[in-house]
Amino acid sequence: GIYLTSGQSLIDIKNNTIISDSSQVYGNCISVNLYQHTEPSEIVIRKNRIKSSSGNAVAVTEQEPDANAVLSLTENNMENTEGNLSVYLYNWQTASPSPLSMTNNWWGTTDTQEIELMIYDAKNDFYLPNAEYDPAATEDIPDAGSSLPYPPIAYAGPDQPGEGGLPIEWDTTVTLDGSGTYDPDGLITYKWKQ
Repeated sequence: GIYLTSGQSLIDIKNNTIISDSSQVYGNCISVNLYQHTEPSEIVIRKNRIKSSSGNAVAVTEQEPDANAVLSLTENNMENTEGNLSVYLYNWQTASPSPLSMTNNWWGTTDTQEIELMIYDAKNDFYLPNAEYDPAATEDIPDAGSSLPYPPIAYAGPDQPGEGGLPIEWDTTVTLDGSGTYDPDGLITYKWKQ
């Protein structure tokens, strides 16, 4: 994933495909930390395909009171399959924070109730800012994400530690499950075999 800390200049994250299977709560695809600076800074996250199959896809926190970084999360395809939240705001330091701009994203749906369930903001905790997602895109944004092909993601199942968390002993039989394997581009098929 991408770990961002606000700085003195523009940070522009665009046309990336960010994929994560991590169960990281604090942003397994993108984690944003906002600080106060002498000059306001801007973080723009746009035209990306953000795909999380576990954990929270994008997490944003204000690390210092009155952080003056402006965040814009717009025109992204948010794909959060089996994950927790698409956007998770937490640990805000400023009382009555300004809303965050998250318009024109494709959330996989146009149903506002479903979109609200994907976002943890002031509706869930009044100390947090509102995530302004309306208007939302009405369909997948075709030019969001990278145009580069990505290799298949091979996943043989969860880690299998030995007894007491120790490494597995030599000559121990383990069971692998490759059903979580996928091709992010959907271009190829594959078959696991023994």
